[in-house]
Amino acid sequence: MRLDHFKRDAFERRPSPGANICGVLVHCYPGRGEEARGHIAALAGAEVHHATENGRLIVTVEDTADVWASETLARISGMPGVVAVALAYHHCGTEDHVEEADHEAQQA
Repeated sequence: MRLDHFKRDAFERRPSPGANICGVLVHCYPGRGEEARGHIAALAGAEVHHATENGRLIVTVEDTADVWASETLARISGMPGVVAVALAYHHCGTEDHVEEADHEAQQA
């Protein structure tokens, strides 16, 4: 019962931009790296930093005002040309960071 309550509360609130940052390695099928790179670059909160010749992409994903980073990671894993997504780094901001992001959003 408590877990259902937690899940409901977590998904009803919207993420704070930049509070949750993931560094991931995306493995693509041979010859499909550029295709996957284009799809990933089109996602809000995702940025491709490097691509190798053999189809590996170094990507960061963070929460946006509308989408959790975990949702973006799930989208990437299901994209055409993607074999696997490996989480290499994760940082979750502190309450101070969340308050700062909320304050910046109110200022805009």
